[in-house]
Amino acid sequence: MGGCLSSQAADSRRLQNGGGPVTGTNRPLVPWETYVWTSEQPVTEESIRKRREEYWETAPAYEGRPEVWALLKQMVDSPNEAQALADGANLICPTGNLTEGIYDTFGNLYRIPVFCLALPKNANATSASPPVGSTSSNVELNELPGQTPTQPGEPDAATLGPLISIIARLSIGKDVKLQLPEDLTIRLFKKRVEEAMNGSLQVSKIIFLGRVLEDGKRLKDCQASIPGTKSKEKSHPLILQVFVNST
Repeated sequence: MGGCLSSQAADSRRLQNGGGPVTGTNRPLVPWETYVWTSEQPVTEESIRKRREEYWETAPAYEGRPEVWALLKQMVDSPNEAQALADGANLICPTGNLTEGIYDTFGNLYRIPVFCLALPKNANATSASPPVGSTSSNVELNELPGQTPTQPGEPDAATLGPLISIIARLSIGKDVKLQLPEDLTIRLFKKRVEEAMNGSLQVSKIIFLGRVLEDGKRLKDCQASIPGTKSKEKSHPLILQVFVNST
């Protein structure tokens, strides 16, 4: 159940190889010490661990093969055995860098975000702050057109097409379940989440499949990579990871 990117990679490589196993340049995996990065804002080790859990929970549902995702997680958790595991499964990593991509034998491309491979240089060991706002771990909200003013060139919520199911997985451990128009921008989506939490939180960024979403991106752009979205019945809600700060 590959997404657009993995499907294109698969088609390309199958054509190159006559439908047989994927072949191509394969470099040894780089040492884990190579993965050095700095978070845009101060984070705790606990929040990074939570972010990793969210990634491994959601990424396999949208693209690639479940058994390969399980193997990749095992590789990430066991760096000393990663190369042997990759070789045993005939995975191909053209650059040796997992953040740049590794292919399975069907041509599906998998990119592992750097936060899964290493803690940021500015992470601290202090426990994350306790959840703020509502004591409930789940919040549900349906779209109310006109709640948030739009920007010039941004259509009104009432004209944004059919609703889709979304789970906003907050960094404080809460889920916000929403029904929102598929053409809603990420900027307006952030406002909807803040409204659902009664203004007690401010959304800093939205993560989907390990990538930060820009404000101009639309919800349907994310939904398009979920298997089954071409059918009338959506088998999966759209799960977005939402990083928040208390106001």
